[in-house]
Formats: sequence, C-alpha cells, structure tokens
Amino acid sequence: MCGDFREQVLYCTDFSETAERALPYVERIIESGGKRVTLLHVQDRTRIEKHLAHRLEEFNEVDRRRLESLRRRLEERGATEVRIEIPYGSPTQEIVREAHESGCHLIVMGSQGRGFLAEMFLGSVAHQVIRRAPAPVLLVPPPVLR
Repeated sequence: MCGDFREQVLYCTDFSETAERALPYVERIIESGGKRVTLLHVQDRTRIEKHLAHRLEEFNEVDRRRLESLRRRLEERGATEVRIEIPYGSPTQEIVREAHESGCHLIVMGSQGRGFLAEMFLGSVAHQVIRRAPAPVLLVPPPVLR
C-alpha cells in the first residue's frame, strides 16, 4: 500500500453537514498536488425503493447539480480530472466497488452522515467502508456540540 495517496481521491458525500466538513480536506489534497478526484453520492436503495423510486431521476438531477458545483470548486483549486458518480444501491457496497474500480489511493468521507440513529443500531456506512476498503480512509468527524 505504498504510493502517493493524493494520486486518486474518492470523496463520498451524502450532502450532510459532516460530509461537507470533509470537503476542505479534499481541497487541501488538491492544493498540495492531487489532481484526480471522484465525487461519489450513492442513491440509497433502502431509503428510495419502497416509496420514492418514481422520483429517482429527479433526485439524480438535483444531486448531479450539487456534484457539478463541487467539481467546479475542486477545479478552481487545481484538480485536472474530476469524475462524478451517482450509483443506486447500498452505500457501503457502492463506495467499496467504486474504490476498487477507480483504483483510488484515499477515500475521504464524513464519519457520521444522515440517519445516525439507524446507523447506530445497524452499523455505520463509515465503519463498514473502513473494514472493506482497498485503500486508506480519512474520516472527518461531525462538529462537536457544546
């Protein structure tokens, strides 16, 4: 597992506050010489399929616009290749699959996103990604409540 972790970064977002806190780390990696980033947002099948499947295209369109905005932000910082991926499925499985397929050298994500109570009982996506990831994972914690 040697090499430059800046070479290919996978940034995973669910657009939560904690995921947003992870983005400046990706920006710093870009500013320090990283050039290739994949922006990944997984449309969570378990949350959408039962009652909202008919709105999947709408969700994809909204989320693609959000990711395009992030792409521009990273390109302004010096990124030369920024891919956008919006798969539909299990967040853990899709993150790990993308990490394998893209050959990423570092996964950056928030340690606690949406649905914290469910994750507390079922096991968080971040925890599962850490266990299965083919690359190091940089977890950014949620803000400390005072």
